Amino acid sequence: MAKALRCLTLPLVLMLWTQSRPQELSYSFVGHRITWRMSYAEESMRLHTQHRYSPFVRRFRNARLETRNIAYRLTCHASGRSCPSGAKILGDRIWMDVTLTKPLGIKLEGGPDGEGSGVGVGEVLEGGSAAALIDEAIAEGAPPLSWIQEGDELLAVNGNLCRGSLKRAVEMISEADGSEVTLKIQRKKRGNVQVVFPGGLHVTAPRKTPLPQVAQSVGYDWGSNVWHQDEATGEMYDVSSLDCMPGFTPSKWAEHGEDGVKNEVDGIEFENWYPLVLKVRTKA
Repeated sequence: MAKALRCLTLPLVLMLWTQSRPQELSYSFVGHRITWRMSYAEESMRLHTQHRYSPFVRRFRNARLETRNIAYRLTCHASGRSCPSGAKILGDRIWMDVTLTKPLGIKLEGGPDGEGSGVGVGEVLEGGSAAALIDEAIAEGAPPLSWIQEGDELLAVNGNLCRGSLKRAVEMISEADGSEVTLKIQRKKRGNVQVVFPGGLHVTAPRKTPLPQVAQSVGYDWGSNVWHQDEATGEMYDVSSLDCMPGFTPSKWAEHGEDGVKNEVDGIEFENWYPLVLKVRTKA
């Protein structure tokens, strides 16, 4: 079984990162032919096995196994915190379904290679439902929520793929019936972090930006209270230290540094599908 799972890794990885129309990929191993079909609208994977040699598989010649989001389940179980509602982890990306009302209040931008190379979220504007959703997600006592922020990539609108086209994405949002629009977005696990300071000041920050610079960008003055705590994880952050960054847990970073990131030390990366909410604390 372990050998079979290792052999499935290649087709699984290839399919997860192919952003196009639903298609199929075939791969053979140990006398079995495996066909993966993936519909991005449904986010489901269907595994068909057709026996060639194995007596064990013969009994299941026409068996059809359907499973949903194998990769994200394994990743979430290994993670310190589970995914919020509507979020799925696939490899080094987080997929989220976010429902917003018009006006959305987001500024979209095309990919670096022009039309068809991707649709990114360049800015979340005040007064729109996207900004209101962030406020809801970072509110004290709020349940885990998915939100949209700068740096995210838009994959689909109301279940229809953008196909990397900014023009198509804007048209689908503008022409959507009703006041609500459901966006499927993806965020890099090593992407931006939503940082929240006391008083509700918050900003979307690159994960390697030192916390003093992040605080300065929103006008937060920590005064003599340099120690802040993320209550969700219990981690203590020195907001005056250039070695303290939103994308890394301070205790793990202090122990392992950049080598810990390269070696993927468990727990060193901050899980950016949650906001980093900092409260003033006195370090014991």
